[in-house]
Amino acid sequence: MVCLSAGITSRSPYDVMTTVNQDFDYKGCTFTYLADGNRKVLILENTRNLQAVWHSELGIWQMIFHAKGQYRDSNIRIKVDVPCALMVSRKADGKVWLHIADPLQKEQIINLELKADRDMKKTKKLSCNFTHMGEEAGKTKAFLLN
Repeated sequence: MVCLSAGITSRSPYDVMTTVNQDFDYKGCTFTYLADGNRKVLILENTRNLQAVWHSELGIWQMIFHAKGQYRDSNIRIKVDVPCALMVSRKADGKVWLHIADPLQKEQIINLELKADRDMKKTKKLSCNFTHMGEEAGKTKAFLLN
């Protein structure tokens, strides 16, 4: 995971050479992001509402939505109705996987619309149910999208 501190806004490749620990305070919560080793990472967005990166070597998008919102570029479109953490991976066989979590552990339903342009013919709409998770609140759920 790339370190996204307040000053990083570049949309150019960021060569992560060493491990970086960076605390980020948001609404009374502290998040720690780790950058680990020698991969090209493109910082897509780094705002108070969304932190998003693209790992070009791995074919993975990672996003933290701190509020309801959307992200869109020429490769992917994502829209969520509540804060969440997600990872979208494009596999060599063309399969697209979504891993999504409710890190605030509010045990809510996260409604999501997603389209990875090259690999999906239609936008996928999902309602990811995180209610009644009990001790597993915050746990990631995985979905095959195509």
